[in-house]
Amino acid sequence: TDDVLVRVHDEVVRRAALLGRVIPASPSGEALAHALLFEHWPELIDPLLDPIVALYNQYYWFARYVASRTRDVGEDAGLEQQLFDILATTGLELDYEVVESIEQRARRLT
Repeated sequence: TDDVLVRVHDEVVRRAALLGRVIPASPSGEALAHALLFEHWPELIDPLLDPIVALYNQYYWFARYVASRTRDVGEDAGLEQQLFDILATTGLELDYEVVESIEQRARRLT
């Protein structure tokens, strides 16, 4: 499965570059790659992945990215707004207990 993860990561980096996004080779870059994966290409994980599962995963990984970047370079209101917008712009019904749990875990793991 490590082989699969490497291939998926490489594919996400390649596709992100096509979108004009550069993913740094760092822990924050890894988190960003995962967030982009679940935002744009969840079918690389599972073609039948439930949209709410993809959204929660996107939110989790982007929250880790924001926390990592905040730790490394300080607060960035733009990134915090992007994190908020992931939830604010979805048409899906959210469980805010799940969201709170995701936020706590993401910030604890960075």
